[in-house]
Amino acid sequence: GPTLYRELNRIVLMIRPVGGIAGPQWVDAAVSIIDVLPTVVDLIGQSADANWTGRTLTPLFRDSPGAENVAEAFDSRAIFAQKGRENVKDVYAIIQSGWKYIWRPGRYRVLYEVARDPREEFSVLDSRPEVAARMHSALIDYRGVAAGLPHEVIDVPLDAAEFELLRELGYVEAGAPSQPAEQ
Repeated sequence: GPTLYRELNRIVLMIRPVGGIAGPQWVDAAVSIIDVLPTVVDLIGQSADANWTGRTLTPLFRDSPGAENVAEAFDSRAIFAQKGRENVKDVYAIIQSGWKYIWRPGRYRVLYEVARDPREEFSVLDSRPEVAARMHSALIDYRGVAAGLPHEVIDVPLDAAEFELLRELGYVEAGAPSQPAEQ
């Protein structure tokens, strides 16, 4: 089913830049897939486009003064997630400053203080209504912006093995045909 809980949507991001780094590092900052492109562009010595919403991650793993402040800056920005398609099992989440708010319109709302509850087991929605209200407002704004973004459906030919793998990973919803359409 549609969910945005940590154990199902947190992924490990590994970067090994040319020339390497001092050694393996664990960076506990809130980053997003939108940060990958600016990071790659930075690693090849180019400048990121000013209109990109992602940020380069290189200050988090390069020896640079103020790296702790950089991690705090990453954690203070809002990261949005959405699962489902418009009006079909939509679930929204926002992660910011140690909080995670999940909202499924018409169904439920939960708020977690991630530092104290990293497994997201105990909602503090009732005890922290001001945080929930602020995060809910940000999600409403995000939905308005996201709804206006252009999107395009692209047909990608898949063989039966690729299609089944996507089904097993949860990218093909129940009720979809068991085989890809004939090419």
